[in-house]
Amino acid sequence: TARAHPAVAMAMRKNYSTPTQLDSHDPEPVLRPVRSEQDLADMTSMGMFTRRSSFADVPYLALPGINSRVSVTASQSAQSVRSDLDARFLQQADMTLMPSFTPSLLKATFAALLSAFQFGYNNGNMNTQAGVMRESYSIPSVAADGSPLPTNDAIWGFCVSVFCLGALLGCNMSGQLADRWGRKHFLLVNNLLFMVGGLLEGLSFLPACTCPLSGGTFSSIWPRDGTSPWAPGSVADPTCVCTLRVLTLIVGRAVSGVSCGGATVVVPMYLGEISPPQLRGTLGTAFQLTMVVAMLVAQVLGLPAFLGTVDLWPFLLAVICVPAAMQLMLQSWLLESPRWYVMAGMEVPAEDVLMQLRDTPIDDPQLQEELFCMVEACGAVAQGANGTPKEDTREALAPSGGRSRTLGSMLRDPALRLPLSISVGLMFVQQWSGINNAFNFSSTFLSQNNMDTDTIMVIAVAMNVGNVVVTALSVYLMDRAGRRVLVLGSMAAMIASTGLLTVALTFPGRSWTAGLAVLAVVLFVASFGIGLGPIPWLLPAEIFGMDERAAASGFSASCNWLANFAAGQVFLPLSNALGGLSFIPFGAVLCLGLALYYVYMPETRGKSLEQIRDEMRR
Repeated sequence: TARAHPAVAMAMRKNYSTPTQLDSHDPEPVLRPVRSEQDLADMTSMGMFTRRSSFADVPYLALPGINSRVSVTASQSAQSVRSDLDARFLQQADMTLMPSFTPSLLKATFAALLSAFQFGYNNGNMNTQAGVMRESYSIPSVAADGSPLPTNDAIWGFCVSVFCLGALLGCNMSGQLADRWGRKHFLLVNNLLFMVGGLLEGLSFLPACTCPLSGGTFSSIWPRDGTSPWAPGSVADPTCVCTLRVLTLIVGRAVSGVSCGGATVVVPMYLGEISPPQLRGTLGTAFQLTMVVAMLVAQVLGLPAFLGTVDLWPFLLAVICVPAAMQLMLQSWLLESPRWYVMAGMEVPAEDVLMQLRDTPIDDPQLQEELFCMVEACGAVAQGANGTPKEDTREALAPSGGRSRTLGSMLRDPALRLPLSISVGLMFVQQWSGINNAFNFSSTFLSQNNMDTDTIMVIAVAMNVGNVVVTALSVYLMDRAGRRVLVLGSMAAMIASTGLLTVALTFPGRSWTAGLAVLAVVLFVASFGIGLGPIPWLLPAEIFGMDERAAASGFSASCNWLANFAAGQVFLPLSNALGGLSFIPFGAVLCLGLALYYVYMPETRGKSLEQIRDEMRR
C-alpha cells in the first residue's frame, strides 16, 4: 500500500480544530485509516493490521497468553466462526504486522516494569530474614525455653498480611485514578508511595523499645561502640512487644500494599495500551517475569550471607527505594498511553505518541487502523457521512455502546452468574492453595517443624528459582495446552506435592526428610506457576465481554486480595495447632477446586466469546 503524499498527511492534521474536538465542517471522519473497502481488503490480503484482524479484538491488557484469545467481526455468522476460527488463528500467527519493538516502546516498557519489580520485591521481602526481624520487634516465635508463642505468631502474621488489605484498597482505587490522572502520572505518584512504604518499613527500628532482655533493653539510638541498636536478645518477658516498632512496620506494609495493588492494575493496563496487539501477551509475560525475579532477589538478599542479618535487615526493606528512584529519573521514557488520550478526547496527542511508539509516520495505514480501533474500543464509534454507524463496527461494542456494566447489574444477570462464580472461585482456590504461605512463612513454619537452617535456606532459594523458570515456561504451555488442562493439571500436581510436603514435615530428622521437603516445595511452586498462578488473572479477559470486563476483573482481584489476607492470617496459628499437617486444609481446598472446575470450567483458548458462553450454558 503506497504511502500518502506529505500534503495529504498535513491535511489530515488540519482536520483537527482543537485537541479535544473535530472539525465540524468536514463530513468525513477525521480518522481515515482506509479510503475504501477495497483498500481494507488489500491490507487484509497483505497480512497487515486492520480492524478486521482477529488481533484487533485483543483486550488492552498485557497478560500472558492473551494473544491466543481470538474473536471475529460481527459480519460473520456463528456457523462461520465455528468452521474457520482455527484456520484464521493459525493464519494470523504467520502475518507480518506493524513493527514490533521500537526504541520508544522498549524504553517505556522498561520504565513501567520497574513498578512490577517493586511489587514483586515487596511481595517476597518478609520471609528469609523473618527470624532476626521478629527478635528485633520482640515477637519471636518461641520463648527462651523453646515453648511456642502463638500470640506473637498472630502479630507477625498480621504484619505480613496487612499488605493484602492495602493492596485491596490500591487495586480498587487505581483504575479511576489512572483514568483521571493518566497512566504515566498515576505510576509516578504510585512510585512515591513505594518509597514512603519502604522507608517506613526500613526505619521501623527507630522507635524506642523497653522490653526487658537478659542482656538489657532494646535501644533506639545507635551505640557508640558500633553494635546494632536493634540487636536481638533473650526475651525476659515473652508478653512484651516493641509496640511502636511493630506499628511502624504495619503502617509501612499497608502503604506498600496500596502501591502494589495499584501497580498490579495499572502496569498491565499501561503495557497493553502502548503495545501493538500482537505483543500484549509478550509484555504480560515480561510483567510476570519481572515480578517473580524481584521475589527471588528479595529472598536471596534476605539470606544471612547478604542483608538478612541483625545489622542489615532494615536496609533490605528500604532498598525498594532504589528502583523507585530509577523510575523517577527515567520518567521521560514513560510516554503517556495513546488510548488514555483517546479516552480523554485528545486524538492528536494520541496520534503523536503512537507515532513515537511505532516509529512510523502519520500516514502509515496500520498506525491509522490501530488508532481507529482505539477510538472504537473507547466507545467513539466512527460515523459515516449519513450519521449511521459503519457496517464493520465491532460486535463487542454493540450491546453497550461503549459503556461498562456495573457489578450489581452483572450479579442480577443469570447469564453472568456462572462466569463470575468461575472467575471469583478460581481466585479463592489460588490463594487458599497455600502458595503465598510458602513464599511468606516458609522459614517460620519449617523451623517450627524442626527443619535445619541450611535446608530452610535451600528451600527458600530453590522455590523462587523454580518460580522464575516455570513462569517463562507457562506462557509456552498456555498457548498450546489450553487453560482448562493447565488449571486442572496444576491443581492435581499441587495436591500431590502437598502430600509429599506433609510426609516430610511429619517425619523430621530422617536422612531423606530434607531432600523430600526441597522436592515437595519446588514441585508445589512449579505446579502453581504453570496454571493456577497466571490463568485466574487471564480468565476474566476471556470469559467476559468488553462492557463486562472491567467490573468482573476488579471484583475478582478484590476477592483475590481478601482471600490472600485471610489465608495469611490463619496459617501460623494453624501451623502451631497442626504441626506437620498444617498444609492438609489447603490440600482439601485444592481437592474441592479440582472437582468443581473439572465440571464447570470451559476451555477458552482459541475460542470466541460466543463459543465460550455456549459451552458454559450446556
